[in-house]
Amino acid sequence: MRERGAFGDMADDGFSAAPPPPMSDAYFRGWADNEPIALFIVTRQLNIIWRNPMADRLLKESQTLRDRGGMMVASTPRAHQALARFAKIAGFPDETGRIVERNHVVVGDESDKDVVLRATAVAGHEDRLVTLMVRRASDRSHYQLTDLTEAFHMTTAESRVASMMISGATAEEIARALNISVETVRSHIKHIYTKTGVSSREALLSKLIGYMVR
Repeated sequence: MRERGAFGDMADDGFSAAPPPPMSDAYFRGWADNEPIALFIVTRQLNIIWRNPMADRLLKESQTLRDRGGMMVASTPRAHQALARFAKIAGFPDETGRIVERNHVVVGDESDKDVVLRATAVAGHEDRLVTLMVRRASDRSHYQLTDLTEAFHMTTAESRVASMMISGATAEEIARALNISVETVRSHIKHIYTKTGVSSREALLSKLIGYMVR
């Protein structure tokens, strides 16, 4: 049962249930400009309709993806052909209603220059636009573990170590980064394995991958 409060309807728990404010271009720009990942809206022909500041930065720094006259292009003909095929079907359902493709890798000259894309179709748009989230395959900074203190009763230090472990850091690298001894790192790892019920780094990644956020 609800009752009126000073700021709108009051829910049973006493908190205000006032309607949310209307969305506007300002809300969208505020979100997109601060999003720590490159975002594009493109046509199926890879014409760039819109991009956020992080996308500008990626295009300036990347040797794998470029802006050529307002079109997204890959650095090699073969990579661009694959990207063009992906853009035509990315995020859209086939005749059975199944989404055919969502993810694609634009291969660079070297593996550390590969770029990963995730596509989502812009619903209801007659031109079949696609939103692309784009990041370098070598850049893991956008993905972090959530706070594991509640889920696995880890300490703050153990949560930090676990996050670095699934990013591929060795015990020695973790020790240097956190300015602690290797023995302390190994002690944390032992506790992490106990609390998550695993016994290897591979099993830990499988266990915690669902707790990663961008």
